[in-house]
Amino acid sequence: MRPALRDAVRSAGHRRAGQVLKTAKNLDKAKQHPGPHLRDHLAQAGRHLLAARERGPRYGTAATELFLAIAEFSPLDGKLPNYLHGSLQDDFHSGFRHQYGEYVIAYGDLVR
Repeated sequence: MRPALRDAVRSAGHRRAGQVLKTAKNLDKAKQHPGPHLRDHLAQAGRHLLAARERGPRYGTAATELFLAIAEFSPLDGKLPNYLHGSLQDDFHSGFRHQYGEYVIAYGDLVR
C-alpha cells in the first residue's frame, strides 16, 4: 500500500495507529488477511488527513502524500483480498517495509 496506511496515519500525527501495524504480530495479521485489517484504517483515512492538515503544513504534506498513495493502492473495485498466501504475503511485507523506509527518509521525525 503503499501498504503503509498505518504509517501514513502515523505520519499524520496519530502515533498509536502507526504503532499498531509496526508490531510483528499485527504486521503478520495484515499480510495474511489484508482486507479485514486495513478496511477500518481506510475508512478513517479522510478524518486523519483533515486532522493532519489542522496540525500544520509539515503534517498536512506528509498525510497528503499518504492519502494519494492510498488511492493508488486501493483496487478500483474496492475489494481488498481477505487472504494472501505464501509469496503474496512476502510481497506485502516487502512492500510495507519499503514504503515505511521511504516515509522515514522523507518525514523521519513525523514517522518515528
